Amino acid sequence: MDKTFTVDVDNANDPPSIRNIVNGIITYAIGQKNWNADGRDVALTVKVNDKVFEFTAQYADIPVESVSISGDGVSNGKLSLKSGASVQLTATVRPDNATDRKVTWTSSDSSVANVMGTGVVTAGSKAGTATVTATAGGKSASVQVTVSAPQDPYAQLDALAKAHASDLADGTYTVSTVLKDGMLLDVAGGSKSDRANVQLGGSNGGANQKWRVSHDSKGYVTLSNANSGKVLDVAGGSARNGANALQYSSNGGRNQKWVAVRSGSSYRLVSALSQSMVLDVAGWSTKDGANVDVWTSNGGANQQWKFANAVSGKPMTVWYRPDSSWKKTELYYRTFVGGESLSSVAMEKACGGWYKAVVPDSKGGKVRLAFTDGSEWDTGGMRYYATGDSAAVAGGQVIADVTPNCVATTKQ
Repeated sequence: MDKTFTVDVDNANDPPSIRNIVNGIITYAIGQKNWNADGRDVALTVKVNDKVFEFTAQYADIPVESVSISGDGVSNGKLSLKSGASVQLTATVRPDNATDRKVTWTSSDSSVANVMGTGVVTAGSKAGTATVTATAGGKSASVQVTVSAPQDPYAQLDALAKAHASDLADGTYTVSTVLKDGMLLDVAGGSKSDRANVQLGGSNGGANQKWRVSHDSKGYVTLSNANSGKVLDVAGGSARNGANALQYSSNGGRNQKWVAVRSGSSYRLVSALSQSMVLDVAGWSTKDGANVDVWTSNGGANQQWKFANAVSGKPMTVWYRPDSSWKKTELYYRTFVGGESLSSVAMEKACGGWYKAVVPDSKGGKVRLAFTDGSEWDTGGMRYYATGDSAAVAGGQVIADVTPNCVATTKQ
């Protein structure tokens, strides 16, 4: 770094010969001296004429010896951030009087960690690792920034649904409050309209008081009203206390999904919107028309529900027509009402190549069927699902509530 300044000659009135000799001696003497200012060496050169000394000071650069990075969360050169989070990083340049102290910030991958010229680093949209570097005077320091993917806000709820997927079997039920026997979950006025209110109603045998329970692949429960076909829904998808329960056309939203958590003979219905929110009878009322909403779980009886099978206990008759090479047929079946149960039964010959057997404990619920002759399975072990009072299986297809036009017999 150069600096130039001038000083007026104060011997301008001397004869030129003397003046030039004096000025020359001064110039020579200045040039021979080692100069130092603020800890920096200075080379001072002088030019002189009759009237002015012109001094040029050339300062030697002080090199940067080191750069270090600090900031909230930085430890051993590493920093962890969640997606979208920001941290102010600070670069310290040593020595304090280094000539080139300007800091430049760079990132190896700005989609993971973007850094501004001020040192503010922000986690990007992509999870991964990026190196953020501060450089000054040819020296650098780096921090390895690791960005974690956004946390799934429903991960705990998904785990709860999976853990309790088998607590309540698929089927058709009446749902009653533990507060008072005979007070059922009811669609007001038997309405089939979207947004019809869900409330308590005294048991009357109506379809508007029956609910079909089904599970999705994650274990969440959907309750469909047997009268309207619409599902139990939290109004507006709200997870706030007092959000109303109503029926609405199925759309697969979380406000239409529940986790049935069994405790003894009753269940809590946890909303898929929030693990803390459950189906609740407003104000603990047991009156006809008492409103139903969601509320923070508190273990109260107004948040406990009983499920009673609403389907006839009539058994399911299963008809099966195997390949003509089969000499006998055995039915393996699994029921899902009141807990899973696997059983088998030998089928009796009927007519027209049909065999017949009775599943005694289906209660009208879903049944899984498989057929074997003892050495091989139907269609490579295909499993069929059926509901209702009867099912006919032939040619790899199942038709519910169909009875072949023949009478079972022990001989054919």
